[in-house]
Amino acid sequence: MAAVAAHTVFLHPDTVVLGDGRRAWADDNGPPTDAFLWAAERRKGRDVQFCHVWARSDSVDAYTALWNLCATPAFLAKTTDTDPVVGRALRHRAWELFGVRPEGEPDEGPPPGYGDLAWAPTTEPVADLEAVLRAQMRRAPKRSATQAARELGWLFSGWTPDSEL
Repeated sequence: MAAVAAHTVFLHPDTVVLGDGRRAWADDNGPPTDAFLWAAERRKGRDVQFCHVWARSDSVDAYTALWNLCATPAFLAKTTDTDPVVGRALRHRAWELFGVRPEGEPDEGPPPGYGDLAWAPTTEPVADLEAVLRAQMRRAPKRSATQAARELGWLFSGWTPDSEL
C-alpha cells in the first residue's frame, strides 16, 4: 500500500471539473487515458498504467471522469484491481482530493495505516482545462475521445454535439 501511495499520481483537485451527462461512447480504455494525459498536459511514459479508482466502466458518469482516474507504475497497477486494501486507499484518496464518488458507492473510510502513507504529489493545476482539452482534441481529431465529444457532446459543450471539434 505504501509503494502504491508513493508512486500513484492523481490530477490536482483544481483541474478536475464536475459535470452531468448521460450519453456514452462504447470504447476501450483509450478515452480515459487520453482524458488523464490531456488534463495533466503530459505524454504517456513507458511502464505507466492508468487506472480507474472505482471499477465502474459501465458508468457514463465515472468512465472518463477525471476524479476516477489515476496513474501508477505498471508494476504496481495490478494491485489497484486485486488488493482490496490498496483499492480502498485509492478510493479514500480520491474522495479526499475531489469529494466525489460514483452514485451508490458507500463511504468506506480509510483502511488501517492510511494516515501513515506518503502520497505522491498531484499534478500541477491546469488553469483553463477547457482550453487545454480543446487544443488536445484539435490535434487528435481521430481519437475516440475527440469523436465522442464531437458526435455526442462532453462537459464543455453542455453534453450536446460539439461541432467546433
